[in-house]
Amino acid sequence: MTAPLSLPIHVRAYVPDGNEPKSGRNHAPQASQWSIVFDCETTVDSAQQLRFGTYQLRKGGTIREQGYFYDENALSREEMAILRATAAKQNVKAISKDAFVDTVLYRMGYELRALIIGFNLPFDISRLAIG
Repeated sequence: MTAPLSLPIHVRAYVPDGNEPKSGRNHAPQASQWSIVFDCETTVDSAQQLRFGTYQLRKGGTIREQGYFYDENALSREEMAILRATAAKQNVKAISKDAFVDTVLYRMGYELRALIIGFNLPFDISRLAIG
């Protein structure tokens, strides 16, 4: 077994020295009240292409919107009919993957700095790539 190597590391940080002028404004980002909880279901082959997903948009502890999103290229007409009927029965939305990314994930997640919650988040976000 070889001896461990001692290597330098570099850390980049900003630490205020306490002499900054008092502007009366706090520049620290505030936690958003919004959160997005979602999960994706994929094909079972090696591509693991998105089929559909479920989501909840919450403000505090209150659900403000919920529904399904889907990739119309991965579902048959019959499956699309079942998904839409299920959404209608549950009185929730059924929107395309692109609409979910644009109106929920980007608008709420990015612009309002919502907390994004998922069980396997890196994988699920990669299923939503649109460009």
